[in-house]
Amino acid sequence: VFEGQTESRVACRKYSHVSRTLERFVDLSVEIPDQASLAIQRSGNPRYYAPEVGSPPRSAGLGAAPPSIEDCLAFFCRQETLDNDGGTSWKCESCAKAGGDARDSKGGTKRLSIQTVPAVLVVHLKRFVARGGALRKSSAPVRLKKTLNLAPFLSPSLDDTDESDPEAVYELFGVVNHQGELNAGHYTAFVRQAGAAAGEWAYVSDRQHRPASEAEVLASEAYLLFYRRVPGMQ
Repeated sequence: VFEGQTESRVACRKYSHVSRTLERFVDLSVEIPDQASLAIQRSGNPRYYAPEVGSPPRSAGLGAAPPSIEDCLAFFCRQETLDNDGGTSWKCESCAKAGGDARDSKGGTKRLSIQTVPAVLVVHLKRFVARGGALRKSSAPVRLKKTLNLAPFLSPSLDDTDESDPEAVYELFGVVNHQGELNAGHYTAFVRQAGAAAGEWAYVSDRQHRPASEAEVLASEAYLLFYRRVPGMQ
């Protein structure tokens, strides 16, 4: 139900060799990018960052809208550069097999994508980060979405995937929040109800249980997001 698979593709600049590594996951653990990182990602990947109807205005610099859940996934799937510094860093397998000198390697690129999608997608937002040698809590806002389309992040190519793939569409049904700091925090949850109250949200905190609005859910300080795949939804 929760298990999916990611694909890591590493491409060599010298021989154009591509190596693939598949890895199972039960949740996607993604960073919350800062505004500087977002500016770079948005300028280099316009596909991910097309303007959304009703969304806050975006700019390339500081003061732009907070990252959305799609921004976090795009950052997770970003292309990274693997440099070769005089043979002391990364070297392609093809370069090694060809008997070349590591110092001649031109480095490569690495990109993650989603190879197999689960029935239930769990997204973990990394709110506990190492800063200055210590683990700290990040309360950075993230714009949540009721509906999430994973098509732009699927394998085999982030540029060739059909974005209308109905099997890549998910609907939010649960959110776990962390309030407070690293050593003095409290977990709460929002749950989309079933049965007679289908579609309505409830807030849960220890013994407290009350109705909640969708706006309250989407504005919460999410730590874990639970999405259910919606077959046949365009």
